[in-house]
Amino acid sequence: MIDTSWHEGLRNVPGFSLPVLSSAGLESRASRIAERVVKAHRFLSKTLEFEPPSALLVLSIADWPSRSGTQVYGMPHFRAGNLIVAGQSADFWQGFVSMIREESAESLKRAEEVYRGPNGSIDFSPFFDMLAVHELGHIFHDQVPFRFPRAWLTEFFANLCLHAYVASVEPENLPVLETFPQIVARTPPDRFPARTLTAFEAFYPGIEPRNYGWYQCRLHVAAKHVYDEGGIRALQKLWKAFLVGDAQLSDLLKRKVHPKIAEVASTWPK
Repeated sequence: MIDTSWHEGLRNVPGFSLPVLSSAGLESRASRIAERVVKAHRFLSKTLEFEPPSALLVLSIADWPSRSGTQVYGMPHFRAGNLIVAGQSADFWQGFVSMIREESAESLKRAEEVYRGPNGSIDFSPFFDMLAVHELGHIFHDQVPFRFPRAWLTEFFANLCLHAYVASVEPENLPVLETFPQIVARTPPDRFPARTLTAFEAFYPGIEPRNYGWYQCRLHVAAKHVYDEGGIRALQKLWKAFLVGDAQLSDLLKRKVHPKIAEVASTWPK
């Protein structure tokens, strides 16, 4: 269930329980990200009682166009069992600095406190590195026989996976995880052409990158509140709410639609 054709030409990074590959020169960064992904895979497999195969690709700017599903360098995503993340600083990440600066001096100060880089500038890479776990959440739901009924709920689930992992396994990193979404989510909706959930469904996933980031940040803030109230059990309930097997589906069709439609699956040639 992993498309390994995307791995050709990349460097193998050994020592992990799942395949880890990187562009040349990014092996050390890939190892750091992989350590978290392996722990998150273990945590989510236990929490959701499911263990999907997956691989991690940490790419340079040069390798990104030929191996990613988006032309925006630095936007984490998944494809065919592969978690795809940037291994170098991305203009996409830094673009949020100017947006924050325009909106609030207080927010800018908070970003400087939490994400201060070695040269004193704001460096959002610690936050974006964490989003590999968000994409891992997508791989979990992508490999089961169900789909969430709304695109926003799919993204909410991945955010809840990420927040539950960090809160449970890396609580010391919660400020890094929570601050960026909190700051960006405060941006007034009228700054963006798409701002309703209806628009999200209509244009997903082809929403302008920073507009998409605003949606994700609001969804992550919501996921934090759900986790704070319901804990890991809330994640498990969301997973099981739509995890419908053939027997449950047949029973649902009989009760809610008509018995004859349930016969389609039961009488289909084996």
